[in-house]
Amino acid sequence: MKKIFLLCLITSHLFHLNAQISVCDSVSYTIVPAQAFTVNLDVTPGLSSVIDSMDILWSVCNTSICYTATGTPASFQNILQTDTVKACYDVYIYIDSMNYFCNVCDSLLHDGNSWGLFISGCMDTAACNYNPLATTPILCLTDYGCTDPAAINYDPAATCEDGSCQYTTAIEELSDIIISDFYPNPTTEIVYFDYYLHNAEKLIIMDVLGNEVKTIQLFKKGKHKVNIAGLSKGIYFGNLIVNNEAIMTKKLIVK
Repeated sequence: MKKIFLLCLITSHLFHLNAQISVCDSVSYTIVPAQAFTVNLDVTPGLSSVIDSMDILWSVCNTSICYTATGTPASFQNILQTDTVKACYDVYIYIDSMNYFCNVCDSLLHDGNSWGLFISGCMDTAACNYNPLATTPILCLTDYGCTDPAAINYDPAATCEDGSCQYTTAIEELSDIIISDFYPNPTTEIVYFDYYLHNAEKLIIMDVLGNEVKTIQLFKKGKHKVNIAGLSKGIYFGNLIVNNEAIMTKKLIVK
């Protein structure tokens, strides 16, 4: 079996110990090698252990017609290996009294051996728009610098924000609570982020199951370097904790 793991928009969240856990990032699907196009929905063990029930609706289309099915597995006899396929699923997940909805659509092609994602994206790991799921290359952005026109060191030629922006003291003092995205992202060993806070706070890095993997003490402003070499490959979330509440979340991909 070939598993295709999906990065989807986070539409719903569980909160546990003030941590944000993505339900949708814990769902994926498998294309079963068979004569008929057959899909099977998978959830991680940590999520499956708390799910009460799920409703699944599939929509699989070629260039001329769409077919629907419910449940898992689901088979589509009329989808051929020569087709360009758009496969979508809607999943309604019920946990206790909460309902969660996940929707994913993928373009798929058969390479003669198996089905795979057809994704246009930058395939250069040094670029800021690098897409680890890309199968078809597009233009990569590699000119790093300050991209904020409000900064005193704004670089109009820069296409990638590197966290180097500098502001006058007046702007800094008037700034609201800010935390930048992690950069570089995805990464393997070292990651950075910039922040402006009213008071000393902390950032908690969690995995997709809500396990705390790092706690970082932050002061009022600065640039922070984080060594993530010991983390397993996958998706993580940096939760900015203010007054014991997660008020802002940034996604981190460890490759």
